[in-house]
Amino acid sequence: MKIEHKSSYRFKSEYNVFKRCVDITEILLEKKQLMLLFGCIKKVKLNLYLSEEQFCKEYPDIKFQEYKNILFEEIAFIIQQNIVMPDLEEPSLVEVLQEDGADESDIGRLVEEKAEKRNYVQEKLLFDNVSLRYLFKEKTMENKLRNIKYEINKYVFSDDDEMRYAVVEFAVADKLGLEGIPAFFDNEKGIEKAKFVCDKQDLDYIIMKLQKIREKL
Repeated sequence: MKIEHKSSYRFKSEYNVFKRCVDITEILLEKKQLMLLFGCIKKVKLNLYLSEEQFCKEYPDIKFQEYKNILFEEIAFIIQQNIVMPDLEEPSLVEVLQEDGADESDIGRLVEEKAEKRNYVQEKLLFDNVSLRYLFKEKTMENKLRNIKYEINKYVFSDDDEMRYAVVEFAVADKLGLEGIPAFFDNEKGIEKAKFVCDKQDLDYIIMKLQKIREKL
C-alpha cells in the first residue's frame, strides 16, 4: 500500500512497485544495460543504457520515468546505505520523519517498509567485494573522477578548409556526491579541472591507452 503524505521523505514508492524496479535493475545489470559504479563521478552512480522505447517494450508493466525515479531516488541511496550502514535498523528514522512532516499514523509503517526495501536490495543487488570497492574509493587519499564535459567545435583555416575538434574537461575531487543530488548541492571544495583540445586521432590514442589500462586490470 502506498502511503500518501506531505513529507519530502525520499523512500515513498509503493513496496510492490519498488520490488519490481529492483528486479528490473538486477536484470539490466546482468544484461549490461545498466552500469553500477562506485566512487566514479558519484559515490554510487547508475548509468542506464537503453532507450525509453526499448524499456517500455521489455517492461510494459511500469512506466519508464517511474522506474528511473525509483532507481535514482531510492535504489541508489539504499545501495550506499547498505554498504555504510549494514544494520537495517535506523533508530533516527522516526525522528527524521517527524521533523519532515510525516503523519504519526504513517511513521511506523514507513519505518517498517524502509527496512523491507533495504533488505530486498541487499538480497537482489549484492555483489562481490561491493563494500570493499566502495570503501576503498571513499577512503583513498587520491582524487576521484568527478565529471567529464566536452564541447564539439569547428575551426576554419584561411584556405576555407575545416577541422572539427573537441574541448574536453576532466574534473577530479577528493569528495564525491550521491546519485540524485543536484550538482549545486555537492561539495565544491577540493575540485581540480583540466581542459584540453583533441581531434579524432587524439581520441583514438586516448581510447587505446585506456584499453591497455583496462586489459592490465
